[in-house]
Amino acid sequence: MEDKQQVNLGSFGMVDIEYPKSISILLDIVFEQSSTNGNRAKFGRLSAAAIGVLCPSIRPPKYSMMDCDPLMYGATMQKYLLDNGVSLGDIITAGSKCLVLAGSKIPSNDEVEERENFSSEAVEESKE
Repeated sequence: MEDKQQVNLGSFGMVDIEYPKSISILLDIVFEQSSTNGNRAKFGRLSAAAIGVLCPSIRPPKYSMMDCDPLMYGATMQKYLLDNGVSLGDIITAGSKCLVLAGSKIPSNDEVEERENFSSEAVEESKE
């Protein structure tokens, strides 16, 4: 059994990490991170966004898959967290961990190819 990952969110205390059901949400955040180019403001927003999608127990505002805008969501999450007594330092620290964990759930090319091979084998067997 996998150990539960947690982050410290100041006034919320230690909060469990829970991955969203849709990988698209993780992809939005992880891919956006690659375009920050050292921009601290964008990194801060993405850190807050990652907390919002990986820490549902704090009852964050919902991420809109229709808008597909992790930076705007990050701004909303920054306000939410700051209004709830979470310091900027805790947002960056916890959000950085959330970003790393989100990235670790993105399948590698090898994993995707392995799944494709498995899927095509299952289709071939069902034709027999």
